[in-house]
Amino acid sequence: MAVFADRTTGQGHGLGRLTMQAPIDYSAVMAVNTLWLAARAEGIGMGWASIHDPAEIARILDTPPEWMRIGYFCLGYPVRRTACRRWSGKTGRTGARRSR
Repeated sequence: MAVFADRTTGQGHGLGRLTMQAPIDYSAVMAVNTLWLAARAEGIGMGWASIHDPAEIARILDTPPEWMRIGYFCLGYPVRRTACRRWSGKTGRTGARRSR
């Protein structure tokens, strides 16, 4: 899921936006945070994917240049934890290798 903020939107009354554009970005971040909390409450996992080239993502999605990229996210039901540990060879959240 890709989230962008449109600083040029004509919606709303423009109050505050004329002097400070950053709150539009902050509002988008807070919407993501709220989605993240709601997803977690329903047992749905969410993660912020940061290993990508922002320019390439914008090109692939053909987004307008004035849109500010907030983030690229993964959202879905997680695979069973035991299966993940078996595939990665790791245990718990520490990332420590399993001794054999």
